[in-house]
Amino acid sequence: MILQTALQHEKYLRENLIDPPRKMLDCGFDLQAVLLMAQSFEIYGAYFDNKPFRASGQSLKRFNLAIKNLFNYKYHLSNRNNMLYTQMRAMFIHSLLPGEGLLIKQVGTVAEHLQISNGIITIIPAVLHEDVKEAGINLIERLNTGTIIPKRISTSWFS
Repeated sequence: MILQTALQHEKYLRENLIDPPRKMLDCGFDLQAVLLMAQSFEIYGAYFDNKPFRASGQSLKRFNLAIKNLFNYKYHLSNRNNMLYTQMRAMFIHSLLPGEGLLIKQVGTVAEHLQISNGIITIIPAVLHEDVKEAGINLIERLNTGTIIPKRISTSWFS
């Protein structure tokens, strides 16, 4: 199967990146939800470059493209010198453990989210989810209006 229409991409994004983190958070799987959301930055960013969806070596570029095109200014600030990328994407995803530069607080406020203190970025999973969901919906709207052209992706997932 080839994903190639905006509707197919919307289904993929909603069923794999937008909706599951909320379900994970509701069940108490905060770290797993943050892992998926951290990976979603790279996937969202893949829609903004001219390379194939599965191109290798694009992690940092795509993470930054997602922040540039879909996330609010707090993400730009927290990713100065690729700090957010390093903590969330490069370290956390690969080890399944947050490093010393990443504090994931189960309960916190919007104001605390993405605060940097003594070189440590605070992530509030519920706030991150709202931002990742909003970014995903923005991406879907761009796909549906044709401002972003859906990439062709071969997969066995889509039915």
